[in-house]
Amino acid sequence: MSGVKMVKSLSSAIATVTGKYGKVTVAYVAETDGWRRTMLSSQAQDEFVGAVEKEAKAGNFGPEVTTVALMEQPHQSENDQRTHWTAFEVKNNDLEQGTTRHLATK
Repeated sequence: MSGVKMVKSLSSAIATVTGKYGKVTVAYVAETDGWRRTMLSSQAQDEFVGAVEKEAKAGNFGPEVTTVALMEQPHQSENDQRTHWTAFEVKNNDLEQGTTRHLATK
């Protein structure tokens, strides 16, 4: 994943969840400037949707967040020892307003 500078596209919606600030579309990153993902297992989709729904209900996505897309499957990193997903959070349906964040798996 290192070296990715730009998300180019997202998959179609895999779910829509309702949180504290309204509806959030759940997808996965389909292409960056460094790699391409053509599919995501149904198990990974279900688990990621659950993580996004938990965060959305807790109000951890602001009202401007319209889509949360899976970027990396669960892992740990030097900066975050929790097992977490790396997600790409899109604001106002604009990929250029996207930022990455970690979502804990548990």
